[in-house]
Amino acid sequence: MIFAFLLLSALIITEYTEQPFPQPLANQHTIIDSEQKAKTPAKTQTVAIKPAIPSAAAQSPAKRFEFITLTPILFDFDQSKLRTPSKKVLDEIVAFISATQGVERLFIEGNTDHIGNTHYNDQLSDRRASSVKKYLLEKGVPETLFSESGYGEMRPVDEYWTRNGKQRNRHVSLHALVNK
Repeated sequence: MIFAFLLLSALIITEYTEQPFPQPLANQHTIIDSEQKAKTPAKTQTVAIKPAIPSAAAQSPAKRFEFITLTPILFDFDQSKLRTPSKKVLDEIVAFISATQGVERLFIEGNTDHIGNTHYNDQLSDRRASSVKKYLLEKGVPETLFSESGYGEMRPVDEYWTRNGKQRNRHVSLHALVNK
């Protein structure tokens, strides 16, 4: 009995969703005045609506952006101090930013592994993001590019039960938003 009901419901839903839904033409709306509705409810009048303010697309050409994920910066357990290999990676990122025209924003996202309490990990991820930002500022990257966030243990990139997985979760992700 339940199976028959579910099958019938599925057929009704399928039949209903396969029917095309009529779409109004762009910038047009259907208007029915009260006299028309009383006489013939099926007849409608279609009128063009002109926007009061020109759209932003008409005023300027659309911008095209590319979201580029850069090499992650790894950290030691319970540390926010940059390691020597991480500084070399950050130097390459500085060279990339200098050589790339149109970098609009640089997102710095601090992360931790799951060891420790959530509040402490949130603070640690903030400190990690700040240490990367500080290093990039010292290398001449403009402060106006930065958007930094700490996510604590909320965005793991690997499993928590292996040593290597925990290491990869102790990182700062960098993403560049480039205007093409």
